[in-house]
Amino acid sequence: MPSGFDALTGLLDRATFRRKLGALEVGGAVIVLDVDRFVRVEEALGTAGGDRLLATLAERLKSVAPPGSDLGRIGDDDFGLLLQAPAHDAVLVAEDMRLALTEPLEIDGYELVPGMTAGVAVLEDGDPADVLLGRATAALARARKTGRRMGVAGPRPIAGGTSDLALECALRGAMDRGEIELVWQPIAAMPSLELVGFEALMRWTHPTWGAVSPARFIPIAEETGLIVALGAWAAEVASERVVAWSRLDPDGTPPFVTVNVSSRQVFAPGFVEGFRALARRPGVRAGSLVIELTESTVVDEPERAARTLTQLKNDGFRLAIDDFGTGHSSLGQLHRFPFDILKVDRSFVAAMCASQQARTVISSTIQLAHALGLDVVAEGVETVDELARLGALQCDKAQGFYLSRPLPDADAQRVLRSGGGRLLRPARRLVAA
Repeated sequence: MPSGFDALTGLLDRATFRRKLGALEVGGAVIVLDVDRFVRVEEALGTAGGDRLLATLAERLKSVAPPGSDLGRIGDDDFGLLLQAPAHDAVLVAEDMRLALTEPLEIDGYELVPGMTAGVAVLEDGDPADVLLGRATAALARARKTGRRMGVAGPRPIAGGTSDLALECALRGAMDRGEIELVWQPIAAMPSLELVGFEALMRWTHPTWGAVSPARFIPIAEETGLIVALGAWAAEVASERVVAWSRLDPDGTPPFVTVNVSSRQVFAPGFVEGFRALARRPGVRAGSLVIELTESTVVDEPERAARTLTQLKNDGFRLAIDDFGTGHSSLGQLHRFPFDILKVDRSFVAAMCASQQARTVISSTIQLAHALGLDVVAEGVETVDELARLGALQCDKAQGFYLSRPLPDADAQRVLRSGGGRLLRPARRLVAA
């Protein structure tokens, strides 16, 4: 093997990868990919089996790496990808690479379904390139800790030097100071595009720093446990909106509202009791609040999650599984949990027009979900082509910027007051209406 390349995988070795990292242009990105449960593979198959797995994964990664990128082996079971600016969307590339590893493979008579967790960081003006790898690795570690499959490093510290610790301190009082608000992402039935629901999304506007990205503050909230209080507040606000919106059309069917909950919330004391209290409020109809969980929440502690979800289901709540297909669960495990709605992750929707593999995944997901009696909602719909393909696959509902960006309270109420079947239009026309 020539100097500068890893003998096992044929990829760039760590030293060469770091040298190329130093030449990265502003706007370029580094993606770090870590093999899930690699230690377990080595325990079962030995070092030789682990090496065969790594060599196979390297070949798969090479087959999907964008032209002009640099792919290296940067640790025992870690891979790195450098993307020069500004040709690629690093997050979408990272998702494509993870999806390429979802097909089963056979190593020494074992059928393995490999998985990887990714961390992404983008080089900004004034950043030293040599810290970028550490930021991407830290984002990956945060993703693992919070049960996600990808972590994205936030922008360079805001306000000239604001650290995660400073953000944590500010976040602790942000709700009391009225800096946190909810916006409402419309969900439309297909093919009519009738507005049937909203997803509640959290936003933070700091008086000095301005808008703080959810990609930055939500992981901090989850790591510190602040997400429990924030989530309870969001559910309370959502229940209030359900009541208010039902009064706009008392004879009709009010839109449902989905509220996101994390594993921290699900397994926190008083979680079920808190939602039961909301359900007892006058005007909160059965099924008008939808509790949305990520796939990783039910995978990490399936028995405990199933018990909690069954209690909520028996209390009249509808349940949705979010980010489906990005974790370790399979379609066949869905019957273990009392879900009503399955949400197809935006990464599959974004790839479906160019990738037959993504279309097959979505088609299979919709077919089995329907067989299990679940509604399917596609997230991240941004083009008319995506909407048309989802319609052809019999997807039930859709949300995304093509239909509407998330709306503040006043705009959400304006859309509901417009009546006339509440048909959504593409975002540019909805906002201008």
